Amino acid sequence: MEPAAACDRLAVEQHGAISREQAHRLGLSLRAVDRRVASGHWRLIHRGVYSLTAMPASWHGRLMAAVLCGGPSALASHRSAAALWNLEGVEKGAIELSVKAGRRIRGAIVHRRLPGDDPEVTLREGIPSTEIERTLLDLAAVVSPRRAGLALDDALRRKLTTLDAMWDVLSGPKGRSGTLVLRKLLDSRDELDAQLESHLEATLLRLLRRHGLPLPVPQHRVVQGNELVARLDFAYPALRLGIEADGYRWHGGRERWKRDLRRENRLKLMGWTLLRFTWEDIHDHPETVASHIRAALRQPTLGSLS
Repeated sequence: MEPAAACDRLAVEQHGAISREQAHRLGLSLRAVDRRVASGHWRLIHRGVYSLTAMPASWHGRLMAAVLCGGPSALASHRSAAALWNLEGVEKGAIELSVKAGRRIRGAIVHRRLPGDDPEVTLREGIPSTEIERTLLDLAAVVSPRRAGLALDDALRRKLTTLDAMWDVLSGPKGRSGTLVLRKLLDSRDELDAQLESHLEATLLRLLRRHGLPLPVPQHRVVQGNELVARLDFAYPALRLGIEADGYRWHGGRERWKRDLRRENRLKLMGWTLLRFTWEDIHDHPETVASHIRAALRQPTLGSLS
């Protein structure tokens, strides 16, 4: 393949961005690079970094160009890496990277890593990035604890990481930002959190912990014979008490509504009590939610957990 065509192909793979060094390695002379810029085929983005004029500007392209400008040690990190991992509560917008050493990069937030701090590298959508555990640590340094917690819960739900792996990342080099916040987040989580399927479930679980209520079994399967009757968000199986965090489930249409009614009728016939709480209940009226669950646990047949 001709050097010019090879360079264009690489740029397409890199969201339209290519560095002068990469072009040179592919056999394109420095004079040829200048000619491509002069002809309008390439556009100068940063010193020594170009983009294909024919490709529309994009967040991915700007991030890739910043990483190329940052040099061999540069990685998409913090909010940018979190967005590449599609973590909840983080949008694609910030151009953020970490480097061992380097200069300022126009339009980017550059974090300089401490000596000896060499995080593992992964490719996310073709962009060199920090792996998930380091991404969550870095994110905890630049966003609120609430947003960092959202991202952590999302990563645990999607099995991108484990609590053990997250604790391991805290044993790395000293002095890294985000360590204290992440430690507090991990202190308030256990293996139950990794079994949850939504942020609303995580919020409800923390509500139960905060009010000193017994912890239920998440994602409990209720069966009759060989047939699955229901899978409950939370349950106290010995007491046949189930709890559902409904979120926007009620917007599922008439068929979903009818299935829910049939399911609840079967649960009642099997002796189950089902408490259902909406997003508004859990976020706006946590005291009421806790009191209702506590009252259910104090029913005569539930005394062993009250």
